[in-house]
Amino acid sequence: MSSKKRKKTAHQRFQRNKRIVLSVFSIFMVLILAAGGLAVKVLADVADTMGRMYQEVSIVDMRNSSIEVEDPVEKERPKQPDPKEDTTKESLVSNAKPMALLLIGTDTGDFGRTAVNGLSDTLIYVVLNPSQQKMSILSIPRDTYCEIYGTGTYTKINAAYSYGGAELCINTVQNLLQLPVDAYAVVNFAGFQSVIDAIGGVTVNNSFTFSWDGYTFPEGTVTLNGAEALAFCRMRKNDPEGDFGRSRRQRDVIVAAAKKASTLAGALNYQELLNAVADNVLTNIDMSMAMDMVSQYSSCLNNVHNFDTLVGYGFSDNGWYYRLDEDNLANVRAELREELELD
Repeated sequence: MSSKKRKKTAHQRFQRNKRIVLSVFSIFMVLILAAGGLAVKVLADVADTMGRMYQEVSIVDMRNSSIEVEDPVEKERPKQPDPKEDTTKESLVSNAKPMALLLIGTDTGDFGRTAVNGLSDTLIYVVLNPSQQKMSILSIPRDTYCEIYGTGTYTKINAAYSYGGAELCINTVQNLLQLPVDAYAVVNFAGFQSVIDAIGGVTVNNSFTFSWDGYTFPEGTVTLNGAEALAFCRMRKNDPEGDFGRSRRQRDVIVAAAKKASTLAGALNYQELLNAVADNVLTNIDMSMAMDMVSQYSSCLNNVHNFDTLVGYGFSDNGWYYRLDEDNLANVRAELREELELD
């Protein structure tokens, strides 16, 4: 079997296991838009909810230092320097500088999964560049073979969250990409469904009739509740465009949810919306920062660049893994560094 054939098969296997790639992003942007669009009384409630969701974590400072990776087993790790004032997440936002977010979707909260941390089946690296009015999105395959940061253990990247929560997950992603993560948000499946239900569902256009997870979606305009939206976003096998078609449906649901949450129709159910995210979302973004993000980065939503899935191939070693192609990873890394305006 040729190398090209192996890579294609590995990619297909990865796609079969892939969760809702952008579900966490939809929750995150709905929350930010709500923070910027609601009245004073509502903002007070939003601030209280965001306070309950707030969880600071210790992130290795990748802007002022790097993680040496020449020796993949015995690498020398830097001491964490005092963060420079101009590179804190708050300063980046207030000065409208490019920043990076890690959006983490966990497999808890639905389908009978009850683990406290679970696995991070969705990892999305997002760069917001206000000077270019551009948002770049990179999905990291859940089965990516890499070191779980600081442990010397090599396994699937989605295990990092189960080992050490958001903190270990973030530092593992930084180690892999050699790029900074300035802020993060975690959401589970229950959170995605609850937000869609809280805003009264979403209406999107469906290009062809299909069935998935017990639901049938006719061609044309369809209105989806939370469970239906989840199924609508997950289906790939019956789409003639495969994952490209699924990604398009995900974007449609995200845009519809964000727009509705920022209107009066969404605001009328704002307390239900806040209840939906309070127990299902964690983030190190507080209310003040969220408000600043609305004013500084909202233009980025009009110019979204989606990176193709990182190239790699599958292999078996007491389990199935996805090994990234180093040349492709280096190219993606260089492009993202440019988007972040790093030296």
